[in-house]
Amino acid sequence: MKNLMTLITVTIISSFIFGQSPLKLVKESVGNPDILKNWELDETKFVNNASIQRIAGENDFDHRTNLFYTSNKAIMKLVEDKAAKEMLSEELKQAMKDCYLKDAPGGQLSLFFDRNDQRLADPRFFAISVKNEEGNVVFQQALAFERPYYYKWGIWYYFTTINIPVNVGDRFSVEVMDAGLKINFTFLVTISEDADGNQQLLSVN
Repeated sequence: MKNLMTLITVTIISSFIFGQSPLKLVKESVGNPDILKNWELDETKFVNNASIQRIAGENDFDHRTNLFYTSNKAIMKLVEDKAAKEMLSEELKQAMKDCYLKDAPGGQLSLFFDRNDQRLADPRFFAISVKNEEGNVVFQQALAFERPYYYKWGIWYYFTTINIPVNVGDRFSVEVMDAGLKINFTFLVTISEDADGNQQLLSVN
């Protein structure tokens, strides 16, 4: 099952390696270019019928750290749409659903950051912490090493998706901790009841 999950999501990550601009890659792979744009403190973005408000940690001219979210329900809708469009077998469709139900019952985070220093763009500087509405930590994960990708003008960037292996409810916060810049970026996520994946953030392959 874990290998199938890797196959399902690998296009998102692998497509970032081969020489396109980050904006084009986001448009093609995650379906919403806002994840690359500047994002003011207290500003709220909307995607997949979820709102994501930046409540701590500002972007600046030399760094951006942005986070989007796709609920498990929205992922299931994407799988259904893909199965219908590509006439996948019921067995394969169910296998894909089972992977996400097992590995990402709390949905999936999409994390993008860029830095004007290759060293500071090393994912090993970063960790995420998910807290439920009561403020209790329900999931934490440190990022493993992967080489960041060079864009231009001395900018290095990185993009990854993170499965949340526990249920998080309809309102929770995500803290992205950057040990390189010594800044924590916090986002408040609120999911609407009709979250259905109409805005595609995640590619299901």
